[in-house]
Amino acid sequence: MTRNIKIVYSKIPAKKFFHDSSGTNRIQLAEHNDYKKENVYELLFELYDIKPVKDFIKVWNNSEEFTINFNTYTSLTAPEILEKQKIMNEVISEINAMRYDDWIIPDNLVLEYNGNDAQVDKLNALHRFFEDCSYDIMTKRILPESDEKFFDRLFELLEKVNYLVHRMEGGATNFNNDFLVFRNSSSLEKGNCRLSDEDYNMFVPMTDSTSNGVLFLDYSTVGKDLEQCYYTNDIELIQAKELKQQEYVNPAFNFTFNEMPLPTEKAEVDPIRSLRNAKNQWCEENDVGDYYDYWLPKFNFGRIKLGNCIDDKITGSKEYRDMTNLYPYIVDVIVE
Repeated sequence: MTRNIKIVYSKIPAKKFFHDSSGTNRIQLAEHNDYKKENVYELLFELYDIKPVKDFIKVWNNSEEFTINFNTYTSLTAPEILEKQKIMNEVISEINAMRYDDWIIPDNLVLEYNGNDAQVDKLNALHRFFEDCSYDIMTKRILPESDEKFFDRLFELLEKVNYLVHRMEGGATNFNNDFLVFRNSSSLEKGNCRLSDEDYNMFVPMTDSTSNGVLFLDYSTVGKDLEQCYYTNDIELIQAKELKQQEYVNPAFNFTFNEMPLPTEKAEVDPIRSLRNAKNQWCEENDVGDYYDYWLPKFNFGRIKLGNCIDDKITGSKEYRDMTNLYPYIVDVIVE
């Protein structure tokens, strides 16, 4: 039996649709609806017949109602990064003005205005601030009702820090890339499907040239894993032993549309093998083995492939953006 994921795009927004300051969109569905065909476009992904897919379907559909959060990340040009740097500095100023205990962002993490320099070291530190402050507030605060609005606003600002870090950490680029993440936050099965070594051995690096139109099981874990530390050269997080490897089949998936051609069979360089070799070399050079057994399956780079797009009209980011210009609103996600 063929299993699919159908994402419904519409000319009309969903009745229960929210968008917060961090860039997260949310739709709430009591049931899947019948839509007028002239108002929607159904983007279809075919799922593979593998155990992680069966686990994913189980955790995604284990609720009577659906609260689906999704984020869209697009490639940024240098002027767009400059714009995000200005927003980040405004967020930093507002957080510091709130003066919550010791959670003050130091002046040396304020970003310089330079669209050609992502300032990854500062972004790494800002992401650690987001993690530490969020964790501290969630686990330690006992608040009178009068403080709720204060902390709600602080959480919004922290989520915005997280969002902006991930938007900018890739630096400026000249080719189109659309990356979308979906999470079913109403799932009742979170934490019940633990990944095995067999599952980890199915992880595949999400390289630009091999990810176009591919559906992946999403990380959906607060923190950074070894792969993200490699990309951002974050040795300090490893030395602090604060890696957060993916442990579960989460009710979350992602996909990418870009314009990168697939590598040919005669290509001199295999992008996946090259990345794996580079990871091992980086780990050796930075003594990662002193802190983690990085050769174990759970530290494999990549994510599990769940399926691929079978819509022959959407072959890359150009066609995808043309479609979303006509149908800008996501109104349903159906996993069946």
